[in-house]
Amino acid sequence: MGEPVASGEPRLPTSFLAAGAITLIAAGVAAAFWMVHPFVRKFDLIDLAVYRAAGKAVTHGHSVFGPYVGKQLRVPLPFIYPPIAAVLAIPFTWLNETPANLLWTAITVVLLGAVVRRCFASLLDRYGRAAPFAFVLVLGAMAATTPVEDHLRFGQVGIALMACCVLDCVPERPRLLARVPRGVLVGLATAFKLVPGIFIPYLALTRRWRAAAVAAATFVVLTWIGFAAAAHDSWDFWTDRMFQPTSPKFFSNQSLEGMLQRAIGPWRLIWLPAVAFVLVYGLRKAAVASRSGDELRGIAITGLAGALVSPISWIHHLVWVIPAIAVVIGRGTDKRRVVLAFVLTALFIARLPYVGNDELHGTGFFAGLLEDSYGLLTIGLLVLLTRTPARTATRSRPISSAARH
Repeated sequence: MGEPVASGEPRLPTSFLAAGAITLIAAGVAAAFWMVHPFVRKFDLIDLAVYRAAGKAVTHGHSVFGPYVGKQLRVPLPFIYPPIAAVLAIPFTWLNETPANLLWTAITVVLLGAVVRRCFASLLDRYGRAAPFAFVLVLGAMAATTPVEDHLRFGQVGIALMACCVLDCVPERPRLLARVPRGVLVGLATAFKLVPGIFIPYLALTRRWRAAAVAAATFVVLTWIGFAAAAHDSWDFWTDRMFQPTSPKFFSNQSLEGMLQRAIGPWRLIWLPAVAFVLVYGLRKAAVASRSGDELRGIAITGLAGALVSPISWIHHLVWVIPAIAVVIGRGTDKRRVVLAFVLTALFIARLPYVGNDELHGTGFFAGLLEDSYGLLTIGLLVLLTRTPARTATRSRPISSAARH
């Protein structure tokens, strides 16, 4: 994904990268210890437990939206996803809870590593033999961020979905995916959770017509498999449940809807135009970035826009800050961008929304600002990435003409 490095181009010292990354990792560990008190620890990977319970419901002929799922859980959370997500979770029902948790965590870390390696390639490739060491440090710093820490703690799927979108769009893919048609992974992610569907118009706008068609077809096929496995539940989801709100005012919802609902009364009057603007503006700027050869920036803009326009974007959904931070730091040759990348990472490590809600009890302007801080930072990153001059952007190898058809 990176271009050849000019011999005279300055490089961020390995010692500086190491010291900064270790500091960020230590801060993330401290923040995690602050969060993981006995109550939280008792309910580790509660979201994976919901997926597994829904998978069992499909296997045993129960509704994924009925009482059966709640009875399988220590914390009776509802299953709110397309039934195909329950079908895809069935293999994890073949394992007991602890092996399933360990397996999913291991898969998530591997996928996170794949995303970090692809997104930070322009930086990491500059370190030669020290690149593996630099990779571990960057991976640790990204894993220390609140979205990733929450994701691992809850056993969520956002990193897997992000990996599907990133690895489907980047010019260079792992050899393991060489025979997988482009678009399949985006379609898979969209079928599991609808928000990654924003990458289908992104593929079309960047003239990757075949990939966009494959993604749409994959989504349709998997959705019909969901109908075949759970017809009533699928009909229920697509005609009713997908439109039902699920605690959008809760402080950890960092989407435009969540922030507006907490801030003002007639929020819908502002939300609908805001969503339309972010969607159109984000996709347009993402397409321009991709067509100019800056694919990573296009991917990051699209992911951030999707998180903002979704009615629900919990903190662990904001893993899209990882490719965004990679764009900001670039090759690590601009000191201002390096400092900005470290500051952004530190802010996403600091668990600011939890401080506003748990420590300040959500009362007062400052507490409200902290509760909305990650959504506001996401907006800031979106603006930054869309307004960064092309001459300072992180450059990617252009998408080949074959991949665009």
